[in-house]
Amino acid sequence: MSLPGHNSIAETIDRIRQSLQATVENGMHKLTFRAMSTHCRVNFHDVPETTARELQHDILHWVGEFEARYSRFIPDSLVNRINAAAGSHWVEIDSQTDFILNQCQQVFRLTQGAFDPTVLPLVELWNWKADARAIPSDRAIAAARELAGWNQIQRRSGEIFLPRKGMCLDFGGIGKEYAVDCVLNMILHRQVQNALVDFGQDVRGFGHPPGKPHWLIGLEEAQQPGKC
Repeated sequence: MSLPGHNSIAETIDRIRQSLQATVENGMHKLTFRAMSTHCRVNFHDVPETTARELQHDILHWVGEFEARYSRFIPDSLVNRINAAAGSHWVEIDSQTDFILNQCQQVFRLTQGAFDPTVLPLVELWNWKADARAIPSDRAIAAARELAGWNQIQRRSGEIFLPRKGMCLDFGGIGKEYAVDCVLNMILHRQVQNALVDFGQDVRGFGHPPGKPHWLIGLEEAQQPGKC
């Protein structure tokens, strides 16, 4: 299976590195950077300086490669190659992608279809980023609905096929969550016992911050944005 082009991976990693702000406060290493179109934060403490530098390198490299592979905003990403082949031919995938697709299947079933990675044609009809927003027509909605539906996807060992031209996969809603798990596991593998990973407010923690019994997570007030 071919990965995204070397240039795309290198450019994505370089862009993430350029956004990095790394500080140390009271023994806490704090990394903040932009990736996957969101604000990312990784905190960990009680680690030797050498380990901290290695973790910083490994985290940024892994996140950059992950984004280059699965972002629909990177032209030669694996997701875009799958989407471009819709209605035409099968696309080879690796074990990581197969695992993510299995997670999509599980969440699709658990939510009774409320979570569906194929709804991008519908999402794009309601383009909330557009300068001139408009309610799509009934005809446009019906056409987009024909292109959505997780159960239409065909899979076999190491391959995937989207049977209708115009069908699309989008891992928004599950991609960052998977990335959070992987980065935290990467940190724990280094025998670090205290860490917090936050990618666009998808959060997972282990252990505790310096001098406190546990990590404190704030939930935003629905009626007062910006307040916990």
